Amino acid sequence: MLSGWLLAGWLALWMTAGSSLSGWLLGIFVVLPQIVIACLFAFVAGGVVLLVLKEELPAERRSFFLPFLGGAVLYSALVLAEIASTNINM
Repeated sequence: MLSGWLLAGWLALWMTAGSSLSGWLLGIFVVLPQIVIACLFAFVAGGVVLLVLKEELPAERRSFFLPFLGGAVLYSALVLAEIASTNINM
């Protein structure tokens, strides 16, 4: 018999795998307008920025500003590259 914590971990593992698989299938078979994709992208990006500001850059403990700056620059470069690639294909 599985304990409660082990069962919850097992269930969470399968739920994560199932949601990843269902999201992948949904992405293949459902075509969304570009404005919806842009809004979802902006929502996730805003959440990432808020999480990083909350967890990685507090004044009361040691912060890692250079990795944060490097990640922000890399993320910006990826976004600009994605925008440039969609403009080329149009």
